[in-house]
Order: sequence, then C-alpha cells, then structure tokens
Amino acid sequence: MLAVVGATGRTGSLVAEVAVARGLDVLLVGRDEVVLAALGRRLGRPWVAATVDGDALPRALERADVVVNVAGPFDATAEPVLKAAIASRTSYLDLSNDLAPVLAVLRADGALTAAGISATPAVGFGTVATDGLARLLTERIPDGVRLRLGMAIGSDGGSRGVAASAREVVRAGARRLEAGVLERAPLGRGAYRAPDNGPLLVPVGLADLAITPLTTGIHSVAVGVAMPLPRPAARLVLPAVAAAAKRLPALPPSRPRPRPRQGDREPVSRAWAELTVADGTTAWASLRTGDGFRFSAEAAVAAAERVLAGDAEPGSGTASGRWGSAFLAALPDVRIETSPGLR
Repeated sequence: MLAVVGATGRTGSLVAEVAVARGLDVLLVGRDEVVLAALGRRLGRPWVAATVDGDALPRALERADVVVNVAGPFDATAEPVLKAAIASRTSYLDLSNDLAPVLAVLRADGALTAAGISATPAVGFGTVATDGLARLLTERIPDGVRLRLGMAIGSDGGSRGVAASAREVVRAGARRLEAGVLERAPLGRGAYRAPDNGPLLVPVGLADLAITPLTTGIHSVAVGVAMPLPRPAARLVLPAVAAAAKRLPALPPSRPRPRPRQGDREPVSRAWAELTVADGTTAWASLRTGDGFRFSAEAAVAAAERVLAGDAEPGSGTASGRWGSAFLAALPDVRIETSPGLR
C-alpha cells in the first residue's frame, strides 16, 4: 500500500489520483477529516486523519509499505514524517525541493538501513528533472568536473506549501557547491545563462546541491531558477527582493485555473544541465514538459512503484542515483534534447 501524506493539497490530490489510476492501493492521510472523506469517496480509497507530529501518523503508516510526503513546507514536515516512517518500517519518499530537509533525509541513512527501509527524497519537479539531466550527461561523459543546473516551472496555479518554500529559498540568498563546500552569496550573485540561449538562471539553495553530488560524483554544482532579468539587473534588484521577503507575511496560494480549453496554451516547464570537463569543454541537456505539478505527481508515483517492486536498497538515495537517467526519460510528456554531437 502507498500512503499519501498531505493528500488533500494541490499536489497531494494529484499524486493520489495518478496512483489510483495506475491501480495502486492508496491510503489518504491529511489533517482535515471533511476534505479527506470527500476525496476518499471520489477516489474510492480509505483515509486517516493525522498530523505529521502526532501519534496517529506512525499507526497509520503501519498499514503502508511506502509513504510519499507531499505536505509542505518540508522544513516542518520532512523530519517528523521520516521519523514516523522509520518507526513503522515504511519506505519514504517526498516531493521536497528544499536543501535542508533533503539533507536531513539523506543523513538518516544509518537508521533507515537498520530499519530495512529506503528513503528517496526530492522525487518531484524540478530535482528529478535537473538531476536526471545531470545523470544523463555523466553517463555519457564520465570525466566531468562541474555542473550548472536550472529550472523554470510552469503551472495553471500554485499551492500554499510551494509558496512558503519558495519564500524561504529567496530569503536564504544565493548558494552553490564548490569542491564540496557550500558557499553563500547575495541573491543574484553568480547568475548564468541556461544552455542553448536559454533564460538567465539565478543560483539558489535547492535540493540539487545535496542530491546531485550523490548521483553524479561531481562536487561543484550550481542550480538556478529562471528569472526574466538581464544579468546586471539581477545583481542589483534581487538582494533587495531577498531582504523584503524576510519581512513579508506568507502570501495566499494562487487558485488553480480550469484546465485550458482547446486553443489555450498549456503550461510549459523547463530544466537544463550543463557539464564542464577538465579541459573546459561543455555539453548540455535540456528538458521540456507540461505542468510542473503534474510532472511531480507522475514522478512520485513512478518512484513509489519502483520501491513497491523492491527496486530500492535500504538506506537513503536519490531517484537518478538508484534508477539512472532512464527514470526521467520514461516519465510521461518528457522531451529531452542534448547538445550537438552528444550521443
């Protein structure tokens, strides 16, 4: 059985819908009994009301083989849900794209191994996309020394958890991994252009800084988010944005729009990876897909199916590290391009 924690949220309900459509036995977990009951009736699946830090969650997870944590912000939920998973010996997945909670999950390797279960954090957009592209490049070019990654999520709405996580990332400023050392700088410092004349990417402290070194063995990594700004403006404007974010209250989530009608534009999400080798030459790979929330749901269910099938060793790991770049390539509505000459 697959338990979905945070099942009544925007992404959680998508994960549950995809899992049910794939024929999985699903347990819906959340805080709101009324909304859970309605979702359970619609999907024909059982539900349990539980908070992430209460006694009910470990008992609920005893019924499941795998749990996917979709309840953001992950700074507040990753560790308690992981603790409940370890107590109930339930393998753990999450959709975090935040550095600190992903590091906490990866550092639990010993406890996970002792419990005989696996944990694979960051199985949504954009880490599966960016890290999957990085894995594709290093599978083909084994002597790379540096990676620059980037993402631009497109969607037909937002969610409260994603909005809260994004605000915390902006507050933290620029981050990059240089020879295994996490370096900090004002937001906007070190911005770079995405490959193949793509948008400006502003480095931030996302999960790739922990995930990608494990997946690829490369310890100089930057990951940026697309910003519609020229490079000089990024260095001037974005530090002020980060300072303002520290004082602003949480923004309400945007409401999902109805599904686009025929002729309307579908959301487009993008991801990029650029690999530099010791002699200074580079190669790149890019990805185009649709709505980023839908991608996350499809990726989470695909990862859950792998774990349910026994295709995940006990301990902590990454999706692309466990299953290679083929995991990304097999997801629905994914189109990958590579630099000329790269096979």
